[in-house]
Amino acid sequence: MPIKVLSQFPPNIDAIKKAFDLSGDEIFCYGDIIYNPSNKDLTPDLLEHEMVHIAQQSQNTAQWWGLYLKDRIFRASQEIPAYQMQYRVAKNIIKDRNRLFLYLKQIAINLSSETYGKVMTFNEAVDAIKKEELFDISKLTKNVL
Repeated sequence: MPIKVLSQFPPNIDAIKKAFDLSGDEIFCYGDIIYNPSNKDLTPDLLEHEMVHIAQQSQNTAQWWGLYLKDRIFRASQEIPAYQMQYRVAKNIIKDRNRLFLYLKQIAINLSSETYGKVMTFNEAVDAIKKEELFDISKLTKNVL
């Protein structure tokens, strides 16, 4: 089944804007549609990240988004596997060790950022992204929870 991508904001953009300071470069998944209002280049690694979110939302998109916007632990639990899959795809594309390290560093900065509720440190984000199995959300630094 081809992936549907629209060059517009998702239907819940007002709620998203209330919850987050947006940079203008974001990609959103709502249900089985990827919303790309800035027409960002959707590389295979980014598409895989969004495919994880499509699978996560398959049962109830509105409920998923409601939790995602208000619960930072839920948000992190949804983003960790998306970043894990994104990194796995990138590892197959980026063959230069140094470039791959810089890529990992950038996505770990993203995952450990205020956007996702600062529920983990940078080092925890690196470890979580690199793990083969799903990262255990209960092992996050206790002082940030």
